[in-house]
Amino acid sequence: TWIHLGAGVTVATILFDTADAAAYTIGAGGAGVQTLTLNDTGGVTINSTVANNQLVDANIVLGSAAAGTTSVTNYTTGAAGKNITFTGTIQGGTDGTAGIKTVNASILSGGSVTFTNAITPGGATGVNLAHPGTSNSDTTHTGTLTLSGDVTSTLNTLRATGGGTVVVDGQTVTVAAQSNYGATTSYGKFRLQSGSAAFNGGIQSATSSGALAGADGMAFIVNGGTFSASFVALGRARNMGSGYFTTAQTLGTDGFQVNGGTASVTGNVTIGGSNSSATGQVTGTGSLTVGGMLILGQNGSSGRTNFFQVTGGTLTVNDTASGINIGRGTSTIASKGQLLLTGGTTTAAKITFGLSGGLAGSSGNLTLNGETAALYVGSGGIVKAATNTFTEVINLTAGTLGAQADWSSPLAMNLAGAGVAIKAADASDVAANIALSGTLSGSNGLTKAGAGTLALSGTNTHPGTDALHGGPGPGTSAAGPDGAARTPAAVTRTVVGSANLTCLGGRDAAADAGADANADGSVVTSLRAATAPAALLPAVAGATEPATL
Repeated sequence: TWIHLGAGVTVATILFDTADAAAYTIGAGGAGVQTLTLNDTGGVTINSTVANNQLVDANIVLGSAAAGTTSVTNYTTGAAGKNITFTGTIQGGTDGTAGIKTVNASILSGGSVTFTNAITPGGATGVNLAHPGTSNSDTTHTGTLTLSGDVTSTLNTLRATGGGTVVVDGQTVTVAAQSNYGATTSYGKFRLQSGSAAFNGGIQSATSSGALAGADGMAFIVNGGTFSASFVALGRARNMGSGYFTTAQTLGTDGFQVNGGTASVTGNVTIGGSNSSATGQVTGTGSLTVGGMLILGQNGSSGRTNFFQVTGGTLTVNDTASGINIGRGTSTIASKGQLLLTGGTTTAAKITFGLSGGLAGSSGNLTLNGETAALYVGSGGIVKAATNTFTEVINLTAGTLGAQADWSSPLAMNLAGAGVAIKAADASDVAANIALSGTLSGSNGLTKAGAGTLALSGTNTHPGTDALHGGPGPGTSAAGPDGAARTPAAVTRTVVGSANLTCLGGRDAAADAGADANADGSVVTSLRAATAPAALLPAVAGATEPATL
């Protein structure tokens, strides 16, 4: 049923009220041919009993001079949920003096509202588009608000509360001001399927008493297209419990996820706040670049893990001050964070545990556990900033730990599982040096790769030190600089490519400082320590070789 608007109609409210309401089309002649002006506080409502989808082809003008709020309310629910689609443009005003216009699309579970044409300020200062609930604790308005079509929309804010979801699927959307999702104890979701969404003012969970708040279920998800933001802050998304994980986790539709497409954040990405925990991931073909810090645990509960995983795609964090900051917390709140890498490529200018002056009791975990997972660290290295009690755990189980630039770490690391390759080079195989002075413990060893130098100088206790000697395998001998024979122990010792390995500690009791050439032309340098723990990693009969490389 068509409703012809002639030269244009101004109304306060359009109500589709009963099951007898036909499938109406408001505006004749196709999308954008006629104009419907809604009063400054006007609206469109579909009651719960309506049995048909509704279509508005007319261009919509949101009042005239004053700032105001227009409501689009869909009360249909469940399997009987209906859609109202606006195919004309939405314009904020006409006379150039209107203030901020707000469109509140309030949608119960099962219903939906779709805008397929551009939303622009017109004569207004700006347009806020929201999918609101009825209160700070409402989680019943879980319908979907969608921006689709190959058009460009310019908004002041774009947000959802009450459990609702905002989807951009095809449009190019620019959002000027900070957009808050959820409320004190409710959540909202944003999802980019295709097109682009630029949150120039940032996107975050709502706040309460100055801290990130919200409820489990909060989500900012990029499945395709191009996403950008000045910052992303997610206070609460999912209770991951208090433990750490060694394998990839299923995060459902919660957290900050980049599963496809490209995402770039010029400032910080914060995962974790409120009294719970938040999650994030890069997976599939997704790509996330962060100009500021990636904070895992800003002001959340120290008993719950703020969790971020990379299972595929690429994660790049360029901040040189703290980089990826695990278990950051604050001076008054302890926190807990984990970065789990099971696939994909992660590049971080620096990895930092804790915060200088942070409250005692925070903790953090970095686990590399995937044959296809790679972590390349920049010149900031892997360090602990925490000055009060902080527990950090670094598990190198499987995958590649490489060097975006020369870097070092004084922290202890655990070698376990299938074994890790430490690559003294970047992802393009350009040589860079790595120096690890912390204790290497655990049940396995490492494989040295890359053309740079790997220097291991900790009091190491792991039983297998792959790539300690390089060159000859178990049961063979090689002459050292003093002419004495060297026989590697019965563990795998592999140097991949023409790579250099520095051994800080004696090759054997008789060796002076010197260098041995491997068959492939790489060099193993021995800088013998004054003392060496006995019975650890015997290279030859009677030798005392320390657990340091």
